[in-house]
Amino acid sequence: MNDSRQRQAGCVRRPVIRNDHLGRDGNTYEEDMRACFAETDNLKYMITVYEADTDKVDVLQRQLLATVDPGEIEELQREIDTWTARCPSAGGTLKDRIRNLESRTWNDSTKNTQVLSVKSVFKDSLTRYQNAEAAFRHT
Repeated sequence: MNDSRQRQAGCVRRPVIRNDHLGRDGNTYEEDMRACFAETDNLKYMITVYEADTDKVDVLQRQLLATVDPGEIEELQREIDTWTARCPSAGGTLKDRIRNLESRTWNDSTKNTQVLSVKSVFKDSLTRYQNAEAAFRHT
């Protein structure tokens, strides 16, 4: 059958559209990869912020242990309470974001390698914070 007869008969060949180069959200693999790397970069930055916050708590706790002035002790304790309230919240948010990203990248070894690296850095930061808190409580 030629093209005009195929059209008249309603059996025009349609091109096959392949979407195997698209990610789950419709982006190309390259766009999806860039988005994943951008998210891991943001997580790395947020982990450095988290580490700075935990370092601040550690410094305040050391100052508290070295202070004898009741007024200064009270002020330092308020600051410590404020900062220690922030750390678990930020840690929980980071943990959730890493888990979410991990669940979306488990089947792509390149992306998953990046996520596992971020996860490892975060675990180290979390362990360091928990050890500092435990040491402070035992003094």
